[in-house]
Amino acid sequence: ADYKVTYQNNVNAGTATAVITGKGNYAGTKEVSFAIAPASLANASVYGVYGADYTGKPITPAPNVWLDGFDYLEAGTDYTVAYQNNVKAGTATVLVNGKGNYTGTARATFTIYAPPTPPAPMQPAPAPKPAPKPAPAPKPAPKPAKKKANPIKVKVKAKTFSVKYKKLKKKSQALSKAKVFKITKAKGSVTFKKASGNKKIAVSKSGKITVKKGLKKGTYTVKVKVTAKGNGAYKAKTVTVKVKVRVK
Repeated sequence: ADYKVTYQNNVNAGTATAVITGKGNYAGTKEVSFAIAPASLANASVYGVYGADYTGKPITPAPNVWLDGFDYLEAGTDYTVAYQNNVKAGTATVLVNGKGNYTGTARATFTIYAPPTPPAPMQPAPAPKPAPKPAPAPKPAPKPAKKKANPIKVKVKAKTFSVKYKKLKKKSQALSKAKVFKITKAKGSVTFKKASGNKKIAVSKSGKITVKKGLKKGTYTVKVKVTAKGNGAYKAKTVTVKVKVRVK
């Protein structure tokens, strides 16, 4: 062999040197630099990242990283770890970023499980409604006030009322209420009704006495009922009086 080769800094990523030294018929040394590129983590396997329950704080599982299935990498020396979406429930991501002799990023995801929904608090049973109060007994109807006696006074103004026979032969003759009766202290409306007497002598409800045509001469007695109807304070009352009519 005419030379031998030795190396410097040819393990870690960076710039390495090949030293060529002459041998036999050759003498002297020549150095040649070359680059060692960091290995990519694109195909690295990330293990040990498991799901976890939600705590309200960041979840930071520590991953195990292997390259090419047999090269175990050391955290802090060969890579650093970062996390995404690792607080709230859902899918979080672990980022393994190459360092030193390694470059690129490997990723792994894990699940943060939402806390179980607490059961709704039991509502107390509603208090039973109080029984309705019984309706008050109806007040007794007030007793009607006792009515007073009707103080009606009836006076026949004359002992006898005369009707001329000559006139009566031609037509009936009338005696007005005002001429025959004097009514005082009556309570309520006053009505008149014939109780007895000659059929040719009539008494109207308003108190007019009519002596009908054709009645013969003589003296006739007619009984008349005079009634005061009364009102809220006074009773009804009927007074019977006699009226004498003389045809002459």
